[in-house]
Amino acid sequence: MQHIMIEFGSELRERALTDGLMRAIGIGHYVVTVLVPELAVMLVKEDMKVCDESARQILHESARLGDILHEDV
Repeated sequence: MQHIMIEFGSELRERALTDGLMRAIGIGHYVVTVLVPELAVMLVKEDMKVCDESARQILHESARLGDILHEDV
């Protein structure tokens, strides 16, 4: 999230002026709930050479393993 805000923060703030969703939930929440998941899909898609739907399925199937490996203390 930090990298996205550093790289695109000014554009996001500008967009928030006209985008109702961004204005309603806030830029930080928008980044976490919209942009970061879409970036994850793009990275899986590129890495695994699959379509969007398959990338989303891979992310869904790997979520449990991620929770186990990175369990919050």
